Formats: sequence, structure tokens, C-alpha cells
Amino acid sequence: MHRPIPGLFFSIVEYEEDLGKALIPPLIVQNFAENAIKHSLKIGNRITILVVADYCPEDEEKKTMRIRLADTGEGISDELVEKIEIFKKTGVHQEGLGVGIQNAIERLKSLYDDKSTVRIGRDEAYGGTNVEIILPIYYERKVKEENDEDPVDR
Repeated sequence: MHRPIPGLFFSIVEYEEDLGKALIPPLIVQNFAENAIKHSLKIGNRITILVVADYCPEDEEKKTMRIRLADTGEGISDELVEKIEIFKKTGVHQEGLGVGIQNAIERLKSLYDDKSTVRIGRDEAYGGTNVEIILPIYYERKVKEENDEDPVDR
């Protein structure tokens, strides 16, 4: 799926077909995509954001997914990467580190405990920032109501 904003912004979204219905916490991907736009978009420069959802390569049983966001912006500074790592280890909010990133990391930890991971750094291929979010795969269950012939989503 490609959505251009003429001359400024272009996104590419790819995902494994099976993962199209996997449950992803609301606004997690949007938060990181908005950061890419906010910190990289400048008049006269075009930014591309690639969002890919696939099975985590390290998981042969296919129980975890990887959501990867890569952009063609200037890339995240080493200082911010260090602050993110400190926050992930200590849970102590870091001055100069965006509230959105800290909230996203906290939300994932509260939802999945140690079963989720967020890795943020420079993207070698695209030149900008690379965000990898590793999540356990969950799908909505179909539950059959007592007096209903069709199962309903829960």
C-alpha cells in the first residue's frame, strides 16, 4: 500500500498475509511513524517510511511478530538511543526523550511483560531511523454464543 503526500511524504506498508488480522496495540505503530515525520520532514525534502510486519526471524515456531519501521530521514542520534536504553532498563523517564516513545515502551511492557521488545537505532539501508517492535502473536477469538449459530469476535 502506498500513500503519497505530493513532494513530501511517501509510505510503504508490507505485511505477511497471516499477520493481517493479528492484534496490535492501538497507536503503537502510529506513534513511531509520527516521530519519523515530525523529526525528519523538512520543506524541500522527501521522506519515505517503510512499515513491514513479518514473523520474527529468530522464532522458528512463528509465535512472535516483528513490526519494523524504517525511514529515510536524518536518523536518531546516539544520545537519544542511549536515553532510550536507559529508560528501558530503569523505567525512569529521561529528559529530552519524547513522551510518546516512553509511553509506547511502557504500554508494551504492561501489556506483554517481557514478551515484547522495542529496538531503536540508525537504519543502515535507509539512512534514517529503524524501529523494531517484537510482539507475541494474538488473534481475536471467535466465540459461539449460546443461542447463536454464528461465532462472534471477542
